[in-house]
Amino acid sequence: MDDEKTIRPDVSHPYLAGIEPSAPVLRALSGPLESRQYELQNEICLIGRDPESDIVIDQREVSRKHAKIMRMASEYVLMDLQSANGVYVNNLKLQRSVLANGDVFQIGSCVFQFVWNRTNPAR
Repeated sequence: MDDEKTIRPDVSHPYLAGIEPSAPVLRALSGPLESRQYELQNEICLIGRDPESDIVIDQREVSRKHAKIMRMASEYVLMDLQSANGVYVNNLKLQRSVLANGDVFQIGSCVFQFVWNRTNPAR
């Protein structure tokens, strides 16, 4: 038999050469979590009153499992988990929203800003 060679194609993205991806951050602008920052490093970030949530908001108006942020391909999607009081994104009550850099959303009295500088030049 002939010697077989495994071909391993270069799977790097041609448009992202030399760019280091950075994780998005949630900045708490107001409410009981004001001035805290949360880096979104996992596929799913749960937000709610439940102590097992990734971001815990201990307020009566916040459901135990209120919302989640999911990384889907190259986007982050905020989803209301059928909470009693809803999720407001840029002052609109929405069930689901693809988050963009600078978007503001509210859960209970907590207002968060989604910050994602998608490209950082390598240094």
